[in-house]
Amino acid sequence: SLPIMPPPPSGGGADLDAAFAAVNTSRSGRIVPSEVQAALAAGGMVFSLQAAGLMVRLHDADGDGSISRAEFGALHASLDGLATAFAEGAGGGGDGGGGSGEEAATLPAAKVAAALASAGVGPPLDPPALAAAVKAFDPDRKGALGLTEFIGLALFVKGSGAAFRAFDAGGTGSVSLTYDQFVYAAAACR
Repeated sequence: SLPIMPPPPSGGGADLDAAFAAVNTSRSGRIVPSEVQAALAAGGMVFSLQAAGLMVRLHDADGDGSISRAEFGALHASLDGLATAFAEGAGGGGDGGGGSGEEAATLPAAKVAAALASAGVGPPLDPPALAAAVKAFDPDRKGALGLTEFIGLALFVKGSGAAFRAFDAGGTGSVSLTYDQFVYAAAACR
């Protein structure tokens, strides 16, 4: 497994308890974005507090700004699934690398759609939308994403889907937004 956080749970129980305890440094019984950020950094993956906040929001079922043990298990499984899909798309080489360093594994832009699908991130984006999203997470224009960038892209797509569904209550696949609603939706994707 790639170095995402403490050792991945192997089905819950004691492994999940140990991982939760290692991340929950405040011992509050709830994990907040700063604790997720610190745990990922300890695994060599540098994410902004904003990105860690999105990770928490996407798994925070009760909306209190923190995640429980069960919600943490879902976050951990999601990150592990993204890391696995990245490694498969990147040819399984390297240690994931987090997108830093010259020998870090990278996922070619042409394989991003398949890696997102493999990780269960969807529905699929049309090619122009996917290209724009990949470009946004490839600031150096290398034509490939490191693990950190791929996870960031996947979080953005998941957050975008959740924000879109909030406005598409009828499931039509189309929404009409005022400017204020657009800003609200865009903020929810970050």
